[in-house]
Amino acid sequence: MSQRDMGASDTERNSHTRRSFLAAGGVAAATALAGCGGGEEIDDEEEVEGDYLRMAVDSVSSLDPVIIQLDSVGEYNVYERLTEHVNGSLPVEGDLAEDWTTEEDGQIYEFELKEGVQFHDGSEMTAEDFVYSWRRMAESPDTRNADDLFDTFEIAHERDDDGELVPDSLAVEAVDDYTLRVELARPFYMTLDQLANISFAVTPEGVVGDIEGYDGEMDQSEFGTENPIGTGPFMFEEWEQGSYISFERFDDYHGEVADIEGIHWSIMDDSNARLNRALNQNLDVFTMEPAQFDPDLLEIEETDDQGREFGTYGPLDNDETVQYMSSEVLISHYIVFNTENTDELAARRAIAHVINQNRLAENEFNDMYDPGYHIVAPSAFPGGEDNYWERAEEEYPYGYDEEQIDEARDVMEEAGYDEDDMYEMTLTVMPESIWQDFGELLASQVQAAHIDMSIEEAPFATIINRAIEGTMDAFTLWDRMDYPGPDIFHRFLYPTPDAPQFTRISGGVDEEYADAAEAAWEQYLDNRGPTDEEEEARNEAFERIETENWNMVAQLPLLHERVHRFAYDWVDMPMHGVMEYQKYNTVSIGDQP
Repeated sequence: MSQRDMGASDTERNSHTRRSFLAAGGVAAATALAGCGGGEEIDDEEEVEGDYLRMAVDSVSSLDPVIIQLDSVGEYNVYERLTEHVNGSLPVEGDLAEDWTTEEDGQIYEFELKEGVQFHDGSEMTAEDFVYSWRRMAESPDTRNADDLFDTFEIAHERDDDGELVPDSLAVEAVDDYTLRVELARPFYMTLDQLANISFAVTPEGVVGDIEGYDGEMDQSEFGTENPIGTGPFMFEEWEQGSYISFERFDDYHGEVADIEGIHWSIMDDSNARLNRALNQNLDVFTMEPAQFDPDLLEIEETDDQGREFGTYGPLDNDETVQYMSSEVLISHYIVFNTENTDELAARRAIAHVINQNRLAENEFNDMYDPGYHIVAPSAFPGGEDNYWERAEEEYPYGYDEEQIDEARDVMEEAGYDEDDMYEMTLTVMPESIWQDFGELLASQVQAAHIDMSIEEAPFATIINRAIEGTMDAFTLWDRMDYPGPDIFHRFLYPTPDAPQFTRISGGVDEEYADAAEAAWEQYLDNRGPTDEEEEARNEAFERIETENWNMVAQLPLLHERVHRFAYDWVDMPMHGVMEYQKYNTVSIGDQP
C-alpha cells in the first residue's frame, strides 16, 4: 500500500498494485503476503538428477509477471523485456529490442524487435504480444503492477469520468509484427531502465483471458503456477509447493543456449536449514545471514570497477573453501518516524546523533552491509558514488562514523528534557534477532540523551498495516529501487497534506523543511526529460531532498545492502551487479559430488 494511499478503502487496499504495494515497505511485502511460499525443510540427502544449478530461496508466490514483485527465483530467466541490465549491471541495454528511436524529446519511443524469437510454446513473438502483456499489467483484476505504468513514469492512456482506466487505451501500438510504438504522458529520464523491469515482460497474446477481448487458453492461476510461458533461456519445469521449483533449458532460445540442463531451487524459509544444505554440498551456490558469516574467513582478492568484490571464504564447517563474490544492490534500510507521533524534532535529531552507521554495518551486521547516510544508495545517487560519500563525510549533520552522545544530550536539554523529564517513544522493529539487538542497543544509548525508548517487534506485514494506520512512533523498514533513479525513494520525502505518508510530514509539522522538500520535488517533476539541463536540475533537486530529510529526520538512513554469494569450485557463475537479477545461461558446472 502506497504511503500516499492511506485514505483508500479496504477494497482499494486489497488491489495490491505494484508501485503501491512496493512503496509501502519495499519488496519484502511481496514475500510477507505471498501465501504460496513457506518452506518445508528438505532432506539434505535429497539429490537433484542432471546437470542442474542448485540454489535455495525462502519463498515463491507467483510466476505471472503481472503479480511478480521481485526476482525471487530467477524469473528473468523465463521472461524477457524490451531492455535489460545485463547480469544486473548498469547501464541498460537492448534485450528483445534490437534498436529504438525517440520523438518529441523522448515522449515517443519506437522499438525495432528481434525477429524469429520463439516463446516456450513454440509460437513466434511479435509486437502484438507486448501490447497484450502490458494491457494485462494495466487491466487484469489480479495485477499488482499497474502502477509501473502510471507513476512518475506514465504511459499515455484514457480514463473515464470515474477516473477508471478505459480498457485498451494504453498508447502502445503494434505498427507491424516487429515494430512497437510507445507514447508516454511526458518524457521520463529512466524509460529504458523502467522497461527492463520484470513487470514489462512479454507473454503470448491471449494466453490468459483476464482482460477485455480475450477468452484465454488458461486461467491466471494456472499460468502463474503451472504453465508460465516466456521467451527466456529457461522454461518452467515443475513446482512442488513449499518444497522446490525447477526450470529446464530452452533449446530453441534466440540467444546463447545454456550449457546446464536447468535450475533447481529448494524452497526453505529457515536460513540455518539452507546453510546446512549448502554445507552438505547439496547446493552449488548459496548465501549467508550476517549471524552466520565470519569476516575472519574472508579473503578479498579483487575489486572491479563496479565495486564488486571477489575472493575466497573458508574453511567452512565441512572443511571446504568456496568462491566469494559480493555486490552492492539498490536496497536501503532506515528508520521511519511518524512525525505526528514523534513530533519532537529534537528527539529525532538526538537519535540520529547517537547512531554510528559505520559501526552498525561493521559490528551488528558483520560487515555484510554498507553504512547508509542517504536514502538513495551510492550507485544511484545523483552525481555518483563519489558525490554520495563526499556529502556524507563533509555534510552529514549528525556525525560521520561516530556516536555523538554528548551532542544528542545537548539537543534534548536545549529542548527542555532532562533525566527527570524524559521523552518517551516506542521503536518497532522486525522480528529478526539482528534488528532486535539493534533496537535494544539504541534504546540503551539514547537513555543518556533523556529519551526513554521502548522496543517492540512485529512481523513485516503488521508493520506495514500499522504504518498505514499511523499507530507507531517509529519503525525499521527497507525498500528496493526498481530502477536506478532517486525519485523512486524520494517520492516519500515530500509533503502531501491530503494523503500523508508513513512519515506524516505535512503542513504544520516541521513545515520549513517539508516545504523545502516539496519545492525540490516539484523541481524534479518539472525536469523529468532527457536533456543535460534537466538532468542538472533534477540532480540538484534530489540533493536538496536528501538535505531536507537530514534536517527533519523523517527517514533516518542506516544501511545499504550488499549481496554476498558463495559458490563451490565446480561452479563458474558471473556475479550480478547492483540491479541484482541475471540470466543463468552462461553458467557452467563441473562434476558435482
